[in-house]
Amino acid sequence: MVKKLKNRMEVLKAFFPEINKELNIKEVAKKIKLSYQPTYTYLKELAEKKILNHKRAGNIHLYSLNLKNPVVIKEIENIEFEVKEKLINSLDKKTKKILEDVLNQVQEVPVLLCLLFGSTARKTRVRVSDVDLFFVVSEIKYADKIKRICNTYNIKYDIKLSPVLVSLKEFRKMLIERNDFTNNLLKEKIVLFGLEFYYAELIKSMKVLKWI
Repeated sequence: MVKKLKNRMEVLKAFFPEINKELNIKEVAKKIKLSYQPTYTYLKELAEKKILNHKRAGNIHLYSLNLKNPVVIKEIENIEFEVKEKLINSLDKKTKKILEDVLNQVQEVPVLLCLLFGSTARKTRVRVSDVDLFFVVSEIKYADKIKRICNTYNIKYDIKLSPVLVSLKEFRKMLIERNDFTNNLLKEKIVLFGLEFYYAELIKSMKVLKWI
């Protein structure tokens, strides 16, 4: 009996988190654990609905997310939210509570984005590891307040919150220049706050780079 997918989001997850990547049918089939023919059928249908882009390179069919379609962006955001919830629920109670409290406090500052990255995002963190957080603020002058919030929890709960803070201008520059740190950050990140902002800026940078 051929396995059936619950919905198209299961196919779209194959293109996550590197959302500008092209995949062939075999690569998608391996990721969604389906045989070749039903995978091809799903991909063909999604391409016809403009959810996926399709092109051929010789005999190879290549598919990618149609990032010009707002429906696709919304579904990617839903996948991202699902990934975040799964990760948060896997954390120990102490770390989970601290992250929730910190997020509530930093939202009083003009924070545009908060990403979790490093070993906690990769689920390889041990007790002595830092909890790495990446913040985008409207202006860098707000960085000290966020650092103070993190330090308060470091002292009170014997945990090492390690914040990286950049301004909106610096973040936009990072998305265009794409050094190793940025590429790793985008690949392993968990969006804790600012999901719509994150994808709006990411798509904007891809257009500048002529990736879409």
